[in-house]
Amino acid sequence: MHDQDFDYAQHDDDAELPKGESQINDLHTLCESLKTQDESLVGETSLLWLSPDVLEEEDGFNLREYSRPDTVAHIQSLKEAWKNGTQLPPLEVKIENGRCFVRDGHCRLRAARLAIEEGAAIKRIPVIELSGSAEASSLRILTSNQQLKLTLMQRARGYKRLRDLGWTDQKIGKHICKTDTHVRETIRLLTLPERLQDLISQDVISPDMASKMFARYGEKAVDYIDEAYEKQKKLHEELLEQDPSKTAPIKVSTKHIAVPAPRITKKMVSSMSTSVRSIHDVFEGSAKVDSEAGVVDLKLPLELYEQFMTMAKTLKEVSEVPSNTDSDGADGASTQSPAGAAKAEVIQIGTARKTG
Repeated sequence: MHDQDFDYAQHDDDAELPKGESQINDLHTLCESLKTQDESLVGETSLLWLSPDVLEEEDGFNLREYSRPDTVAHIQSLKEAWKNGTQLPPLEVKIENGRCFVRDGHCRLRAARLAIEEGAAIKRIPVIELSGSAEASSLRILTSNQQLKLTLMQRARGYKRLRDLGWTDQKIGKHICKTDTHVRETIRLLTLPERLQDLISQDVISPDMASKMFARYGEKAVDYIDEAYEKQKKLHEELLEQDPSKTAPIKVSTKHIAVPAPRITKKMVSSMSTSVRSIHDVFEGSAKVDSEAGVVDLKLPLELYEQFMTMAKTLKEVSEVPSNTDSDGADGASTQSPAGAAKAEVIQIGTARKTG
């Protein structure tokens, strides 16, 4: 059938209907009418209606934390929508060994059950079958959350799940329209202590601050941050007693944290020395010098690049030790500060490479 054969006037609100024909006002009748014009204009889906009783949630599959206030509020709003007869999107399900598992729509299912408990006459809810592999199911939960966004830590667990299934960071990033660096740095948050992950999820601390604190102070970072959090919480409670309308969330930043004066430790010196040696080896092996242009073309492995950036950040954050803090020892020799030792070792490495 050609375009010129299609009766567009039939679907034009301003067109005059032939005498004896009535206006089409429901989807089923419209589809039947379209089929008579061209069957390719109408398609069907596998939309079905199932009782909430037969739908199951797989433990650990959904990335959400149902105790979060925003998630609780979201489910409550969906419950009211069910009770009011609002048409909600169908749940996506996967059938495994005769069991029907929800793959998208966990909050809608919980909301429907709450609505039923409160007297809503809901017998069945709409579902469609999600086809594809485990990767497709995991990716779906990362890309389908249009109403309530996933938190950063929830996304981190979703990215990690795909990585465990064999996906590269670049492939994950491509499918979610993010860079592979975003994917890698987000997954890295899962290496932080559970307490810091919880505070990030609660929006108490920023992921950047948590990462920097842990990189510098290790497990002690948890104590420093918790101490600051308790102080901020106490101040918040005092403000609420004075003015109950002040309900701003509790936030902790670096300005609230009391930590020892920054310094370069022996461990940091050793790590920096290793990084400098590795970078120097790459320079010698792959650097292409263009003397005329005054530039060097170099391919630096990603791991070394990240080590270098971490080292640079550490050096930037550490306060320089004043020259008058160095004191003479009992034998008259100068006692060198850790910072001075680090600089000296770096110089020695460079000198050794040049002369050796």
